[in-house]
Amino acid sequence: MSALYGLRDIVQFDIEMRHDLTRAEMRETLASDADFLHYIGHVDDRGMQCRDGYLDLTGERLTVGISAFLLNACQSYEQGAALVRRGSRGGIVTLSDVANAPATRLGRIVARLLNGGFDLRTALHVARRELLTGRQYIVVGDGATTICQSRSGMSIVAALTRDADDWAFSAEFFPNKNHGIGSLATLNMPTVDEDYYVPATARRADADRDSLARLFDLEVLPVFVDGELTWSDEVDLD
Repeated sequence: MSALYGLRDIVQFDIEMRHDLTRAEMRETLASDADFLHYIGHVDDRGMQCRDGYLDLTGERLTVGISAFLLNACQSYEQGAALVRRGSRGGIVTLSDVANAPATRLGRIVARLLNGGFDLRTALHVARRELLTGRQYIVVGDGATTICQSRSGMSIVAALTRDADDWAFSAEFFPNKNHGIGSLATLNMPTVDEDYYVPATARRADADRDSLARLFDLEVLPVFVDGELTWSDEVDLD
């Protein structure tokens, strides 16, 4: 999972992976000043499972310093809500049991979106478009929380559909901390000369390969190609 953070040249993350924590070590982790905690483990009505028992955040007296989190475990809502009540800005939690494979897939998607400057709310929105099981997750606290800024400063989700020699192309602009609702946005494409008020969608029915390649060279974007999520640095435009 750590390979998905710190992908962009302009941001370097100090990433630490911890495994099989004791209750004391989990307390220490939660009290740290980390920008983001990505927890993968087991949660039930007893709390978060640790090596020496369970840590129930709803009833424990503890210090919370982490800014944002993803509790990618079964029924993690109560534990995540407790983190927000104790000082975290926001996070993503589950409402029910989640299967390992789709949970892993959602975690990877959210990790890469957060690394690309998306806030919690929009990252989960995009993940839900790709995975039906995304409906088992919700945001608690401040959904506008981000852990970094995108290269362009905007949160953009693209979509492509092949049409003969060209592509039907759209780009959705989502509000974020730096560009809120009503901000002006545009696309760096030769055929686009309009400005758009965020949130908005820019569409081109006949985007050519060269224009798309130049756009995708500027920043790695999430792209739905014929309805399936991929990333702009992995799209085959030929």
